[in-house]
Amino acid sequence: MQGDKTREKIIAFATMHFFTFGYSKVSTEDLVSGLAMSKSTMYKYFPR
Repeated sequence: MQGDKTREKIIAFATMHFFTFGYSKVSTEDLVSGLAMSKSTMYKYFPR
């Protein structure tokens, strides 16, 4: 299912960034920019 792949893509990218830069140094903007998606798309898969 496409939604599962998108969710997995977000998790993999975020995990890599958290381990590389530290959790407190990674912003939502960093993630959505690197994933080339909007915040609303990311929040669709990970509601606040």
